[in-house]
Amino acid sequence: MKGITKIKKQSLSDSLAAEIQKYITKNKFKEGDRLPSTTEMAKDYGVGVPTLREAIKKLETQGFIDIKHGSGIYIKKYVNSLFIPNPIMSEYIMDKDNLMEIIEIQTLLEKHLISKAVGNISKIQIMKLGEILANARESLKNKEEYLNHIENFYRILGKSAGNFIINELVEIISSYLYIEVKHRLGKKVSFKEDFELECMLFNAIKVKDIKQALEVVDFRLSKIRDMIRENYKD
Repeated sequence: MKGITKIKKQSLSDSLAAEIQKYITKNKFKEGDRLPSTTEMAKDYGVGVPTLREAIKKLETQGFIDIKHGSGIYIKKYVNSLFIPNPIMSEYIMDKDNLMEIIEIQTLLEKHLISKAVGNISKIQIMKLGEILANARESLKNKEEYLNHIENFYRILGKSAGNFIINELVEIISSYLYIEVKHRLGKKVSFKEDFELECMLFNAIKVKDIKQALEVVDFRLSKIRDMIRENYKD
């Protein structure tokens, strides 16, 4: 048949990559954890270092690990996720229509997640959110640091909602908006204004005011929607 490519047999590096993933899951590695060295893993698996490096490179391409030369091999955010974002997706292929669709889905999912979080969040999680916002205030002049703090803020909110699937979907969808805000719209965003909105959301969550919390979510995402309309061509 024309247009059909023969299926290649699974290589040793493919099998090894799958085994390393199992090892990571079994040992409950988390984002930022460091894996053993390539030499150590090659010895443990009984393979040559070149084969081990090939397997590690495959996992890096898939977005599961981060190779920091001179430092080590580190676990990335989505290693234990049911869903992962497209590893080759970048801000260069996102257009206005894509982003408006993302905002629409983000609004629906995030409002559901926040509603659950308001009812389920613990005192310890509320305290942690307060600490993150305090750190975010100190980072207002550093775009990347500030956005990292806010990403952590929403990660805790997502976990407190108690719905693993929706939380993962929101995180993945948010990651595309994060790219746009960080790289394309960063100079146009008032992080001081954004910080005030996050504080309003935090205060609504503390007093279990679902209506107020959802109004903040609506307003915050509508601001991003307006910026996309203004800064992206049809």
